[in-house]
Amino acid sequence: WEFSYIDSKGLLESKISNGKLQHGQLNWEVLILPYVETLSLEAWKIIKKFSESGGTVIAIEALPKNSTLDFPSAEVITLSDQLFNKEHSKNNAFYIEEFSADSFGNILNSKIKRDFTMAPANLPILCSHKRMDGYEVLFVTNDSNKNQEFTLSFPALKKIEEWDPNTGEI
Repeated sequence: WEFSYIDSKGLLESKISNGKLQHGQLNWEVLILPYVETLSLEAWKIIKKFSESGGTVIAIEALPKNSTLDFPSAEVITLSDQLFNKEHSKNNAFYIEEFSADSFGNILNSKIKRDFTMAPANLPILCSHKRMDGYEVLFVTNDSNKNQEFTLSFPALKKIEEWDPNTGEI
């Protein structure tokens, strides 16, 4: 999976629209909180609003409990309960108590549609998709020291040009 970082300042500057968190030209459908217990109360409220608008929030190995002023914060704990308690949640906030790549991958696969498919799926192949200057740019790389055989499909793309970084040939 491809990802970007956003800090608390960026989170506070972000807008929420149609289940996406937007900051400048960047937007996200999923917000991952790895071991995050403390943010400003305003940031926690933005995260809750993002989830309520349809965005997905995944907390890994820690649930929100502190604001920048209160340790712990009763208001943050209430927001956390509302987000991650399945009786109250809209099923788009998840808590992974003990990280597992399988459970994390299953949540991501259920919430984000990939731009490509790969067979077999369990190879160390990385794929990044960006839109640049009106072009769809896909960067595919083998993340191992061994040759890999696989098939990639990009159903939405009609024409694909392959560039060899070693020779520069297209």
